[in-house]
Amino acid sequence: MWEQAKHAEERERVLAALGQRASRGDNQHGGPATVAGPKTTEQLARAAGMSGRTWRDRTKIGREMGGNTATVLDHADVNDDKQRNLLNSTTQLDHLANIAKNHGDEAAKAK
Repeated sequence: MWEQAKHAEERERVLAALGQRASRGDNQHGGPATVAGPKTTEQLARAAGMSGRTWRDRTKIGREMGGNTATVLDHADVNDDKQRNLLNSTTQLDHLANIAKNHGDEAAKAK
């Protein structure tokens, strides 16, 4: 789950920088949809094999996780059950991302 969150956020960031990420309301222009147009959340989610809600949850975690906390997660021992469970828990990662966002990266790292 942690790997998905990192990759989803990175894809969002790159597409936005390239001007290939659809913004809210882009479909309100009344024109026909184009295959090569900006990518919507639903298109990105479908390509990744997940729902739009799951895609939004993953990108939120990837976006809000602080750099120091992300580094700690990147070095977690996947052979340790507790650490592996943390890396695969949307709920726990969301809580950790909220701590990082609301109280600073150093506070999240200490938890």
